[in-house]
Amino acid sequence: MKFLFLLLLLLASRFIYATDTINWYVYDRPPSHFLSGPNIGQGYLDKLLDITVNELNEYQHTKVKATIARGLREMKQGHNACHLSLFKNPEREKFTAYSIAHIMSPNLSVIMSKKLAKSHHLSKEVSVEALFSQHKLKAIKLPERSYTEHVDNIFAKYPTFIYNRPTFSELGLYQMLESGRVDFLVAVPSTANYLLGESSDDFESLAIQGIEKYGLAYIGCSRTPWGKRVISKIDKILIKAKTSDAYLQAMSSWLPAESVNEEYMEYYHNIFLTN
Repeated sequence: MKFLFLLLLLLASRFIYATDTINWYVYDRPPSHFLSGPNIGQGYLDKLLDITVNELNEYQHTKVKATIARGLREMKQGHNACHLSLFKNPEREKFTAYSIAHIMSPNLSVIMSKKLAKSHHLSKEVSVEALFSQHKLKAIKLPERSYTEHVDNIFAKYPTFIYNRPTFSELGLYQMLESGRVDFLVAVPSTANYLLGESSDDFESLAIQGIEKYGLAYIGCSRTPWGKRVISKIDKILIKAKTSDAYLQAMSSWLPAESVNEEYMEYYHNIFLTN
């Protein structure tokens, strides 16, 4: 009987641990996530996650290195899974419980070599659809990642022009871009500048027609009773945390100083803090 009691106690403790553990799915995505190297844990999403989980001390927190496709699959299957910085789209709404906006940033741009942009006579703002339909250019993307609903809809129309590359790190996408095996990718300019490194001067960021200058992203957890409870708690934390200097500094920590300007702050106060 004593053995049976201990066994039941062990099983109960494991169940409690499982239900009280949040698995945060992340992939190597400097400068938002640094999973290795001298800057480990110092990405802007790493910092925002730290601020959030410090107030969620009733849970255990585990970072799981995985592709975004796997993270979304775990959420879809109803596991105790959460993911930072997700765009909303109709497909994800079916299995994702979303927080209020947890990050704002300069929106996605087309990243392309200056030489190629010049040869196609492209302006500083481009139509992604025209890059496929008129210029016959090829892009690379992460499977299952959303690039805003506007861009996702265009990508869906031109699958033969897109190379989907599953990866634990975005660096591989930029290596293919630098090698000329693909013509462009869609990314946040600060990420592109960091991952292109010394080659960044050979590339430029072109604004995308049809999306705003700044964008919002959300924390998503599995759309289960467990996930909805977690998101409810996260929302309460974010309502207070988002107004703090520490949160603003973490969110903008890898942006060029000139990007945190009057226009950025206006969007922060009028849009980010109210969504």
